[in-house]
Amino acid sequence: MRWHGRLARLARDSPRKRLFFLLALVKQAGVCAYGRGRKIGLATFAEATTVATIPAMRTMGSVVARRAELAEIFQLRWDVLRPGRAIEAARFPGDLAPETVHVGAFDGARNIACATATRVAWEGRAAWQLRGMGVAADWQKRGVGQLVLEELLELVRAAAVDVSLIWCNAREEAVEFYQKQGWRVASEKFHIEDVGPHFKMMRELRAEALPDAARETSAS
Repeated sequence: MRWHGRLARLARDSPRKRLFFLLALVKQAGVCAYGRGRKIGLATFAEATTVATIPAMRTMGSVVARRAELAEIFQLRWDVLRPGRAIEAARFPGDLAPETVHVGAFDGARNIACATATRVAWEGRAAWQLRGMGVAADWQKRGVGQLVLEELLELVRAAAVDVSLIWCNAREEAVEFYQKQGWRVASEKFHIEDVGPHFKMMRELRAEALPDAARETSAS
């Protein structure tokens, strides 16, 4: 393969194609790849891609959903979820914890959606709590929220293999969205001051933890 010609087309490729191309360069150079914080030998290209191609991002047209720093998504969270309130209202417990996962969707340099997962137990069971899920007004109902949620779920599954549940306090108007993504209502309606009516919702992260009926539904 002529690498110089391929490099000329690299800028026009999707992020996933760029990843495969760069991995091939790594192989040809005979160096090592790094996957999720641990060094792996590059004995074969197939072995390397098993680790290195765990999805680091998801794309939808020009939109990329990926892990993000809090600073990249905080302004959108504040604008969408706590408009007109003091900045402290948009800061959540656990935001700066090392295990916390922040995800953002970006259209170019613009952050258009955000979500955060922190480690908070559910009824005595190890779990993640989803917080700060928001989408810019002009991008709502266009699939961006689902893209961000799918990326976040993939990341938390990989981050803690012993945790098989995620839950959230869902705004009443968002319940249907979460149900379509496999979540279920787990409480009566309750009210959060200055925010509005909510329901607790939860979702199993791994198929083996689902009840039989739910597993069949999710596979259909």
